[in-house]
Order: sequence, then C-alpha cells, then structure tokens
Amino acid sequence: MIQRWQSLYLLLMAVISFIMLLTDLPLTSGRMVQSREIVEVGIVHSVAPAARSTNYWVVILLTMSCLFSILALFGYKRLRVQLKLVAFNFLLIGLSVVFMLYAHFEVMEIAGGGVRFETYYFTWTLPVLLAVLNILSFRAIKKDIELLASVDRLR
Repeated sequence: MIQRWQSLYLLLMAVISFIMLLTDLPLTSGRMVQSREIVEVGIVHSVAPAARSTNYWVVILLTMSCLFSILALFGYKRLRVQLKLVAFNFLLIGLSVVFMLYAHFEVMEIAGGGVRFETYYFTWTLPVLLAVLNILSFRAIKKDIELLASVDRLR
C-alpha cells in the first residue's frame, strides 16, 4: 500500500486536513479602522468585535475530505472507485476554499466594511497544497489504471 505514490499523497492529504480541523489556524487578522479592535478569521472560527461565528460548512467539508482521503487510501484494490473518490475529494476541497472566502467576507460585512486586514497567514496555502496533492494522486491512480489495462492487453 505505501509503495505506491498515490498512497503517500492520500496519507498527506488526510493528515493536513485533520491538522486544519484540529488546530484553528488563523487565515487573516486585522483591525477595525475606527475602533482599532482586532478582527480574526480562522479556519473553524471567525472573531469580530460584535460576534464570534463558527464556519460549520468548512468543518463539514474538511471532515468529509479527510474521510474520503482515508477511504481512497484503503481502497487501493479498486482503482476505479479510488479514482472517483479522489475526483469527488477535489470538489470538496474547492468548496471548502469557497466557504473560507465566504467567512472572510462575512467578517468584513459584520464589521461594516471598516476592516483593514494586515496579515494573511500561510494557512491559505494549505488548501492549495491539498488540491495539488489531490491532483498528483489522481494522476498516479490514472497511470496505474493505464498500466493494468496495457498488461491485460498483452495477455
């Protein structure tokens, strides 16, 4: 199982998405223009002076992404199913990025648009890394399917 590259990619995807869920890493932080209060947008929670909200959709999508990565990792005997799981996982990762952006703009709306975000953290690169690992695992699974098809033609 571990001797295949896609297994390594899928394992890394599961670990990264699990870490993103457990540690509420900040995405951006800034201050309100007039009151100078701190505003922070995280993966799981967003903190504004008036409210604290939880990004439930991001949590659900990252949990599903972690589970689909694990299912695809252990579904190495059924390559077609593994390929479909990885393709669906790419959709989940894309939707989680959309909802992270939505949380960012929602905090700006709660604060009345008077927020100056000063710091964008490296956390924005983690979903991009998930997408890259997902594409790499998709390509490796597809190569395995093509290899098996060529071997079947030789028989």
